[in-house]
Amino acid sequence: MIPQAWRLLPRNATHSLSTLSTKQRAEDHNRQLEAYGYFLPIQTRWQDNDQYGHVNNAVYYSYFDTIINHYLIRTLETVQKSPRSSSISIKSTQVEWAAKHSLSHFWRTVFDLKGQVCTPVMKFSPLHVGLEGGVLSAKEAYLYCGLKTSLLTSPLVGFMVANQCKYHTPIGFPQIPVAALAVEKVGRSSVCYQLALFPPKPTKEPPSVDHRDLTDGFFLGHPKLAQFDTLACTTGSSVHVFVNPATRKPESLPEDFRNSLQKLMSPA
Repeated sequence: MIPQAWRLLPRNATHSLSTLSTKQRAEDHNRQLEAYGYFLPIQTRWQDNDQYGHVNNAVYYSYFDTIINHYLIRTLETVQKSPRSSSISIKSTQVEWAAKHSLSHFWRTVFDLKGQVCTPVMKFSPLHVGLEGGVLSAKEAYLYCGLKTSLLTSPLVGFMVANQCKYHTPIGFPQIPVAALAVEKVGRSSVCYQLALFPPKPTKEPPSVDHRDLTDGFFLGHPKLAQFDTLACTTGSSVHVFVNPATRKPESLPEDFRNSLQKLMSPA
């Protein structure tokens, strides 16, 4: 039975209200911290503030561009092979922490240095669990994308074709918010990103962030996320189209690159 109030509305108005409700639910979801897989603290700068005393709206795009390209460009090259050992060493405390915060869509299998599958005692996220004296095989090192950005040497470069930001609450220098990244869709040559910025919780002490957090980032479930609000102050979306740098025409994404991106897709 249709309520009397709804009968007074034009037919297209009820459809518009339904669409608005769907959009609002999506926006509410995008403001939640658990909707994202990868995080990178952002140090605001004095020059980011405008005359109103908060970060200018245009600056948020640079924050989002930073976390996208951070994930795309970085590799696992900083993990070095130990001359004394040919195996991967993992701290027991880190294994326990990883087991407690297991996230099935981020977890990996341990591989030895020769690329042969070992009998896994457990699965883990290499970004959560520090690797000492070993590396993952190239086949399984999908944690970062390892994109080369030189137009002269890279077989693939990303062109940004769409950007959007929604502002909910302001932030300002010298706050250190955390940027968040999720992958909404991976097409043949395009990638749709969902992004957010979460402010630090209002405490007397600033977030405990060191240089490793600023260079390495972390995944959902990391204990340092407890220092940030779970409701985003800003949300956004971006779309990359990857092209051949010589022809400037869309190029199919390589399998390993695609796998790295899909690890940030929401399981929902």
